[in-house]
Amino acid sequence: MIPQERFDLIELLNMSLRALADYTWHGIGLLSLYFITIAFVVYFFSGLYGEQYEISVKSKWIVIVFGMALGLLDMYMGQNMVHYPVWGILALLFFIDAKYQELPDAMNLVIAILGLPIVIQSFFTGSSYLEWTLLSGILLFSIFLAIAIVSPLGGGDIKMMGAIGLYFPLYEVPQLLFFGFAVGVLHGIYLLLFTDAGMKSKFAFGPGLIIGVLLTSIF
Repeated sequence: MIPQERFDLIELLNMSLRALADYTWHGIGLLSLYFITIAFVVYFFSGLYGEQYEISVKSKWIVIVFGMALGLLDMYMGQNMVHYPVWGILALLFFIDAKYQELPDAMNLVIAILGLPIVIQSFFTGSSYLEWTLLSGILLFSIFLAIAIVSPLGGGDIKMMGAIGLYFPLYEVPQLLFFGFAVGVLHGIYLLLFTDAGMKSKFAFGPGLIIGVLLTSIF
């Protein structure tokens, strides 16, 4: 006859193992879905712009892993405001802008379209206009448009930040600006110190803005 205390311990152990197995399979399923989604986004847009940008198979896999890393950091450490397919688009934009200094309009448009449900939700659930994400998109678009008038900032940066703003409430716009420009400045300093870039050299600002989006979500 098994003592009651030992029986309870065995049952507790079995329950713990079942819970761990369920959690593990849930995690594997989530990661698999996440991977498939990011891979689809990267390969779809890589094919769409295949004639315009040269993206090797190796580069695509690097972008997929990078997109998953961005999304998982947002999911487990951040506010999880940005849909995870968008992180796949942002990862590819990061690569394209770093290599070609361009941010394709179609990808920015998809980011904006995917953000429309958040815009609608913010109108009905926000307690004040500070939580309306549409205002964030309009404000960021206007700010970057004004900056572009007096600087070499590209139109792709303007459209990307206008689209990204749709995912964040108005009160987080200062953080988006701060982190985006801070990372951009650090990137510029790195280029000046460790590459042949000069004070008048042009460099991609999009990657810094994308990292700024992640930092805003986390902090």
